[in-house]
Amino acid sequence: MIKGLIECLRFFLFIELIFIFIGGSVELLFSESNAGYHNPNILTTLGFLVAGIAIGIVIFWRFPLIFKKCKYWVQLAKRNVLQFFVIFFSICLLFSFIIYLGESTGLVIPIAETNNGISIKTLGSLFIITLAIGFTEEFIYRGVFFAYFFEKIGIKPAIILVSLLFSLGHFYYLGLLPFISAFNLGIVSTLLLLKTGSLYGSIGLHTGWNFIYFFFEKLYILNAIVVPIWGNLFELFQTGVLLIILISLLFVKKGFMLGEDKSILS
Repeated sequence: MIKGLIECLRFFLFIELIFIFIGGSVELLFSESNAGYHNPNILTTLGFLVAGIAIGIVIFWRFPLIFKKCKYWVQLAKRNVLQFFVIFFSICLLFSFIIYLGESTGLVIPIAETNNGISIKTLGSLFIITLAIGFTEEFIYRGVFFAYFFEKIGIKPAIILVSLLFSLGHFYYLGLLPFISAFNLGIVSTLLLLKTGSLYGSIGLHTGWNFIYFFFEKLYILNAIVVPIWGNLFELFQTGVLLIILISLLFVKKGFMLGEDKSILS
């Protein structure tokens, strides 16, 4: 178990270094070019996409069995696309509800400005950016990392480890509550993969979560109450929603279970 855990952490660092180096290089290259790509959102999206492609190439070259599993999880099919949009819009509705609760309890405060810059073009750009980030992170964490961890340490430790590393990867968060939310998001995303046999559910969850959060960030102050150590109290509602989804998933019949197809990873 210890040996497998060490191998998992080495693999994680290997992939993360590729992601940081490639993504950072792309952002630096375009930010210093004369092409006019100085929008931080565009730079971040480009960095994520190019780094994700680079990692996909490395996995194809060095870990073909892991690549085979990930390729299966991201195959384009009507069922998978429908799954993405159902979860995406469901998350948007749930988050809208907790915004209502947050406003009612004073944990979020409406922004007084009437000109918030929201338009169809803005929403389209936001969707593309959050989709690029959601797809890349889910491919890497719930795809590449989880497949490798499962092979080395088994399914339950792999779920916990990949979710823990996912939360720690958001090192810029302040306080414990955001890390708890990110950890829960990782658990829910992994369960969606196991229940559906596709990454589209977790991509829909991740994309929807980021999309609706950034949308409401233009309308509300989402960190109205921050306490030492714990951080933003609005995270309590976010964690609560994720726990409800998690409990619900435990009662959903499995459409696919990774353990039944272990030969692909062994």
